[in-house]
Amino acid sequence: MDEPRIAEAAVPLLKGVVYADSHPAAWNALLTIPNQVRDHLSALGVEVVIDESEGYAFLRNAPADPDGPDLPRLVSRRPLTYRVSLLIVLLRRRLL
Repeated sequence: MDEPRIAEAAVPLLKGVVYADSHPAAWNALLTIPNQVRDHLSALGVEVVIDESEGYAFLRNAPADPDGPDLPRLVSRRPLTYRVSLLIVLLRRRLL
């Protein structure tokens, strides 16, 4: 079997969260070549977070490098209302 290409994992990650059950090709590529995917996407100023136990991966902004250039944010932040935050906390507690 051929080794997966970086694009098989990077493109779905740039579109959103990658789940093991709904994106099996991207998930397999992430688990097979995680360091290459991380290196490739770090040039864009994002870092890859992979949670193998829960079966998902996503991107978040990398910490700012004081010696490097100021990169614009690729991943936007969205503030949550109090009710949405409370609902998330209650659902998380219920899951645990």
